[in-house]
Amino acid sequence: MDHPRRALEAAARAGVGVVVAVSSGLASGEALLEMAQRPLPVVMGVALGIQPERADVDAREVEAVVRLIRSRPEHCVAVGEVGVAHYRLRPLAPDTAAQERERSLAVLDQMLAVARELGLPVVLHAVHDDAARALSRLRAETRAVFHWAKAPPAVVDAIVAQGHMVSVTWDLMWRQRDRAMALRAGLGHLVLETDAPWPLPSGEPSAPALIPQVGAEVARLFGCERAEVANRTRRNSLELFSRLGASGAGS
Repeated sequence: MDHPRRALEAAARAGVGVVVAVSSGLASGEALLEMAQRPLPVVMGVALGIQPERADVDAREVEAVVRLIRSRPEHCVAVGEVGVAHYRLRPLAPDTAAQERERSLAVLDQMLAVARELGLPVVLHAVHDDAARALSRLRAETRAVFHWAKAPPAVVDAIVAQGHMVSVTWDLMWRQRDRAMALRAGLGHLVLETDAPWPLPSGEPSAPALIPQVGAEVARLFGCERAEVANRTRRNSLELFSRLGASGAGS
């Protein structure tokens, strides 16, 4: 994201008080940790992981990220983004895609192991049929949020039954699939995100300042007040990312 501090300042002006910044690998994780040590306009926790849609990841980077997670418990509130490669596999031949999927699952298993070791939640990238693959690898002691969740109804039911969260984005404003999933999960299992700086349909980059708009759409969908959505999703987030709550973000 260009000018991340400006993005956080805009988020604070929009009423956002707490964010979790998610890394895609070693370089972005180190940059986020360095940023987290400065005075910021919002409470910012960092999630460290390897984004599974990256094709350039090697074993050395995975090992380096694991070491980084273990070395920075004061700022690392979750392991993520981790998960199952999906979109980058679409143009590949079936055999190659299967091999790459297994490679991403092996990395996921390493990341889940360190999450269990340190008692950290997980930010999961696991969409459509891959959501069930990721869910099957989670053990009872590890909670997760299925980021920008897209999963069959039965899998959404299983995610909720096992105590995990799903996150919704600005896609909720126009995609019926996402609206149906949010209603199925229920307000008690939702957290809000923008996946910034992933571009909006307009081509403009998303930003944390859009969180209140996502919350307003959730309120319209559930037929409740915006304040109820804000309070409940904040509570959900602080329960999931408990190290944020320990830092005073819940006060």
